[in-house]
Amino acid sequence: MRVSGVVAGGGPALLLLGALVPGLRPLIAVILLAGWVGLLLRRRPEAVAWAATLPVGVPIAWPWVLGMDVPLGAAGCVAPLSDIVLRRMVVAGVGLGLAGLVAVVHRSSLEDIGLRRPGRAEASVAVAGLVVLGIGGTFIGPVVAEPFFGRLEFATP
Repeated sequence: MRVSGVVAGGGPALLLLGALVPGLRPLIAVILLAGWVGLLLRRRPEAVAWAATLPVGVPIAWPWVLGMDVPLGAAGCVAPLSDIVLRRMVVAGVGLGLAGLVAVVHRSSLEDIGLRRPGRAEASVAVAGLVVLGIGGTFIGPVVAEPFFGRLEFATP
């Protein structure tokens, strides 16, 4: 195997290690960021492989940055802006921001990152899926969740 392949595989291998060993996630997030920047500054093509790990590798370290979640009881499950929800929104924003940063830095086009205008058939299937999953999830979600969380009831006006 060529050195280039080993270097390119280093980022994904670290991401896998972070997924398997949660205590290493903060260190791995720092290494992934530093490795990407180092490869980018040296204009190495392997930087792309390391860049691909950032939108996942950095956000999985969130408990060490934002603190661990604590049980909030029933109120935490139904409040739309509970502490847990707000933390997850921050984490999602960081992940999306990193994906955007990587796309800009690597001069990716919208097609390169999988964003393009859908065809009519794709759009129709997406809208139908949204309707079916949205309505179906309202009825199926509580049934599936009950063995894990107890009876769920949604407050409605």
